Amino acid sequence: MTGAPGKEFVRISRVDVHLEKSAFIASAFEDALPELKKQACLSGADAIIEIREQSSSILETRAYHVTATGIKYKD
Repeated sequence: MTGAPGKEFVRISRVDVHLEKSAFIASAFEDALPELKKQACLSGADAIIEIREQSSSILETRAYHVTATGIKYKD
């Protein structure tokens, strides 16, 4: 699902995933998503919003970093 949540929520956590690969193989959002979900669940979040992606490379190493905000729905 994309877009703003359809019900009231509170922001409860910041979720970060950092991946590095070598040999010119880049990471993608699909590579980070399972870990994002895991970290969100560990923080008690029901969902994540405000996803931000950054990528960089140094020689043959590719770095990919994703930050999101974990939210908890109000009852």
